[in-house]
Amino acid sequence: MDEIMKIGELPRAKLSSWPTPFERLTNLSKHLGGPNIFIKRDDLISLAFGGTKTRGLECVFADALAKRADTIITVCSLHGNLSTQVAAAARKLGMQAIIIARDPTGYYPPHVLDGNLLLKRILGAVIEPVTGEKNTESGRAAATERAQKIGEELKEEGRKPYLVVENNPLWAAGIANAIPELVSQSEEEDIDIGYLVHTSAYGATQAGLVLGATALETGIKVIGIANGYEPKRVVSSRIAEIANASAQLLGLNFSTSAEAITLLDDYVGEGYGTIDQFTLDTVKLVAETEGIFLDPVYTARGMLGLVNLIRTRYFKREDNVVFIHTGGLPSLFGYREPLTAMLASREPLWTKPAWIR
Repeated sequence: MDEIMKIGELPRAKLSSWPTPFERLTNLSKHLGGPNIFIKRDDLISLAFGGTKTRGLECVFADALAKRADTIITVCSLHGNLSTQVAAAARKLGMQAIIIARDPTGYYPPHVLDGNLLLKRILGAVIEPVTGEKNTESGRAAATERAQKIGEELKEEGRKPYLVVENNPLWAAGIANAIPELVSQSEEEDIDIGYLVHTSAYGATQAGLVLGATALETGIKVIGIANGYEPKRVVSSRIAEIANASAQLLGLNFSTSAEAITLLDDYVGEGYGTIDQFTLDTVKLVAETEGIFLDPVYTARGMLGLVNLIRTRYFKREDNVVFIHTGGLPSLFGYREPLTAMLASREPLWTKPAWIR
């Protein structure tokens, strides 16, 4: 009980209404003939097409408000889901948003608007493109340097910038709030949850889920399905580091290690952001059985992993498994060309977009 209070008492800026729906996927469970599958609908969070990131942003933005910030700076890819959420949260709370957008192509076409990029422009976010490979030290260094420079320039103008980063321990602490919410919903329906499956990319979301599930002694095993954002060893270490930092921030009796993190990298396919037939089949499977849409970069990859775990008998038939839909739906529209081609049984012009390298 003390741990629940510590997690729940952290200051939060209200960005959505809680709890998000908890639903049984009856048709999908029957189709796969495996365990009982449930879904936590964080895609229905009301901020900017939803997503679990909002949980973390509530705590991060509470800190920004306490520091009287008027401008939010974040680093993301051109079509990233994170920066869309950040920009929407900033606008909702009366702040400006500046997005340092990693553009590996070296060409930012403002007239080509789709998916998250379109939403960022509608939100009036300032987009500052930075060339460089998305997931390399040089690419990160260039983006970080640009963010710091802009922050200093704003301070000189009398502004109060605040940098939003996913390794902020407040972020995972906010995401940990999903666990007592989920446990409460499952107990109301007399469901004993054994597993919580989700897509793990940078690792901040999994850090929060692991922190909440372990510190609250729920007995729930958190399984991250890697989508190839970075190597497994890098992400596992980061998950442990963020979770431990968040636990220290909250004063929780908790400690974990990279070795204790369950992160499966068997389903990354050709790498981060690459769409293939398996991804499309997974998107169609969930849409056709449950009327729920997944995006090709994150949630479809996580569900692909879950489906394969079921088919290889990782779970017992009587197990209760929850898939957390972490959002990211605008990315679906950024993949319009290959999806359209593949649905018509044609060879797509590309399977990995130029903005991801």
